[in-house]
Amino acid sequence: MEYRAGFPCRWSVTGADGQGWYPAGAVRALDAHLRPYFHGDDVEVVVPAEPLTVSVTRGMEYGTATVQVTPAPGEVQTVELTPERIYDAAARGWYGGDLHVHLNWMGDAPATPDRAAAAQLGEDLHVLNLVAGNVAGERVYDRELLEEWAGRDLPWSDGRHVARVGVEYRNDLLGHVTAFGLAGTPTHFHSGFGLSADAHPDSTPLTELRGLGGITGYGHPFHTDLSDTDPPERTVAAGRNCSAREIVVDAALGLIDGLDVLDEQTAGMNGQPGVTVGHEASVRCRFDTFTTSEASPLIKSLC
Repeated sequence: MEYRAGFPCRWSVTGADGQGWYPAGAVRALDAHLRPYFHGDDVEVVVPAEPLTVSVTRGMEYGTATVQVTPAPGEVQTVELTPERIYDAAARGWYGGDLHVHLNWMGDAPATPDRAAAAQLGEDLHVLNLVAGNVAGERVYDRELLEEWAGRDLPWSDGRHVARVGVEYRNDLLGHVTAFGLAGTPTHFHSGFGLSADAHPDSTPLTELRGLGGITGYGHPFHTDLSDTDPPERTVAAGRNCSAREIVVDAALGLIDGLDVLDEQTAGMNGQPGVTVGHEASVRCRFDTFTTSEASPLIKSLC
């Protein structure tokens, strides 16, 4: 079967038992509800001759269109299906972006830039920041991609979509930050890993990242379960977990542009904006997306 929407979208083709069907070579991706999906337009999928449900959507600004089809054996059938647009955020002055996406960091399927491109265009995500960073050791994933593309838009960028390679600087004691729009490659990627000591405060790499033109922000500031009534010491009670312990100081120094106030650890909390009271820092939501995980879709957030 061939599937067409007129522009890149997110498709789901499933049988009565929930089995998903994908284009040849596509990653067998699942969304947060474990529904099979793939991105693209004018794509061909080999499917069984049985009743199938075809759904198509595209980011937060579109609804979902669904149709039931039963392909005939040996025939090529075309499904033309376009999701309805609910609203146009850009026309209202709002742009969707994800400034914290790992191309290769963890997961079960090493990713190439093509997969990130398909996801960004398929979700109509205006801005994408693929961050080079480490995990639990000193190896920096996607550092070579950053060195090649720092200061330049990635090839699939167009008049509506911008994709860049940025950095996630990590220190599990003081917190970790991301930077978007770097003009060059920084010298600091992490500290406190392997044989490396916690040699300096986060303000040191932040100063370098700002000097390279980066837009900076702290990721998931409270990396533990919290409630609005928990005392302040509860936020730092879980040891080295990359909670943003230095954020107030760095906000006072004017070194951060944003703070992720909504994530999977802190959804429902109301008190986080208070940590930068008196200092300018935009509020953001983030998903810390991993394109290498089959169950980690790229989702559009307004920022």
